[in-house]
Amino acid sequence: MRVLLLAALATTLLCGCAPSLVWRLPSPDHRTRVEIRERGGEQCVRVASRLDGCYPGVGSRELAFSPDSRHLAYPVERAGRWSVVRDGRPGREWDGVAGLVFSPESGRLAYAALDGAAWRVVLDETPGEPFDSLVAGSLAFDATGRRLVYAAARAGRVHAVIDGGTGPGYDAIGSPRFSPDGARCAYVARRAGKEVLVADDIEGAPGDATPEFVFSSDAARLACIVRNDAGWFVRENGSNAGPYHSARSLAYRPADDSLCYVARCAEGEAVFVGRERGMWCDSVQAPVFGRTTNRFGYIARKSGRSLVVLDGTVVKTEPRASDLVISPDGSRFAYIADRGGEVSVVDDRAERVFDLLIDGSLVFLRDGGHWACLAGDRARQRLFIVVEGIPGHRAFDWTEITRFTRQAALDRGAVVRGAGILRAWIAAEAELVLDGHGSRGSRGS
Repeated sequence: MRVLLLAALATTLLCGCAPSLVWRLPSPDHRTRVEIRERGGEQCVRVASRLDGCYPGVGSRELAFSPDSRHLAYPVERAGRWSVVRDGRPGREWDGVAGLVFSPESGRLAYAALDGAAWRVVLDETPGEPFDSLVAGSLAFDATGRRLVYAAARAGRVHAVIDGGTGPGYDAIGSPRFSPDGARCAYVARRAGKEVLVADDIEGAPGDATPEFVFSSDAARLACIVRNDAGWFVRENGSNAGPYHSARSLAYRPADDSLCYVARCAEGEAVFVGRERGMWCDSVQAPVFGRTTNRFGYIARKSGRSLVVLDGTVVKTEPRASDLVISPDGSRFAYIADRGGEVSVVDDRAERVFDLLIDGSLVFLRDGGHWACLAGDRARQRLFIVVEGIPGHRAFDWTEITRFTRQAALDRGAVVRGAGILRAWIAAEAELVLDGHGSRGSRGS
């Protein structure tokens, strides 16, 4: 099979590369690069052409850019103490720091700091209350940057801390996050072997597992997947759908907030959108959506063939297909087709044949008029980024993506985040091609 699956790619990335004194990473938009070099026993940080500073130690794996690429923060060590440098200015010293996170609108910075034997969350250089430990990866802002949530442990109990207020104690807490409008907060908590979804400090009915939950865009609705002795259920504002043999891929369709998910029954797997059920298939890939329209699609497997389904209608049949994407306005679609002898990107206009394609890399760019993906040449053992309608290609830097990916925490959301990281990387590089920025690597065909 000539399509390289994302799992195989992730394995390669996470293996990393040989130790080096040089560390390089790009900003999210890939227009600025930060470089760390050893010099005279110190580590020096250079941001583009600007020298940020030199320190005895730099926590390179904790380096964080703001989402808009305008701000940079990283830990530095001096005389056994650590501080966070933001935009060239060091902050207060601590015994250790970790987990640097910028707010989505990029103005605020939070991180975990070790203060003697206690851990605190520091927000804009103001420390919060002490805890025995903090749950890695739990720091999360709302979309506006005004609110912050994290999970912390004290005296053997784990608490959700929302806007500085400490909630009740549980055995464990995972996945705290805000609704899209920031008005509500929810998280999954475990107590006595059962999991409950806690929203606005109110516990839902307990179950054996609650692997997914999601808010509607207006925060009026909250849905989750729950497993108990009777099977798997999709629960929304107290009402249940099910039982199913399994359920997954829970989402609200962006344009109209229809609840969508994939469920398996004795008949097979199907996509549910609101009260409508799609066809029963052997297996179904997670649905994808346009951002501003009701258009949605998915790829299903049935009777040994792959079906490309848009808005409930089969539009293409392939020996094998994957990686369906829809443009932001819903006007276009594309996917990867593997026909044994060749592999192609097929879209609503044409198709383009490649020697190798990386599954999980296909993405529509912001203009919606071009797709981009990661392709390869087996004979030359090279990977490169191609953009629809643009001659040539852009070289793909394995070293940078390896370093970047190794910073991602490995928890139950790692696979989803891994796909998001790769697509965001390809999109940023492809935008450079469209804008004419940079000439790193070959542009030849």
